[in-house]
Amino acid sequence: MSFVLTEHEAKKLLAKYDINVTKESMAESADEAYAIASQIGTPVAMKISSPDISHKSDVGGVELNITAGDAKATYDKIMSRIKKAAPDARIEGILVQQMAPPGHEMIVGIKKDAQFGHALMFGLGGIFVEV
Repeated sequence: MSFVLTEHEAKKLLAKYDINVTKESMAESADEAYAIASQIGTPVAMKISSPDISHKSDVGGVELNITAGDAKATYDKIMSRIKKAAPDARIEGILVQQMAPPGHEMIVGIKKDAQFGHALMFGLGGIFVEV
């Protein structure tokens, strides 16, 4: 059995341990995306949040450097792409988050492998995850 946290869930966990994370909130509508972007301050990143979509950029689920004025249209654009690319995916909403400075994205994970036992993964995040 595998257990996957969404980015939003993982960041909530990290924040509980006083690990700095970007400001963010989940939007369930285009109007909410606009309100969140306005509150956080722009530019923001907007990313699909789904436990069924691990590689968001592969399905058109990520937009960067979005202004508050473009947040509504960007929300609709991402949702439209996801409905085509992953029609059966469970969608929690779109994560609207503060843009991280370049070079500060990372990925951390753990997996229990049948042969090797527990393995820790740590590396560059964003589009460099597969590298």
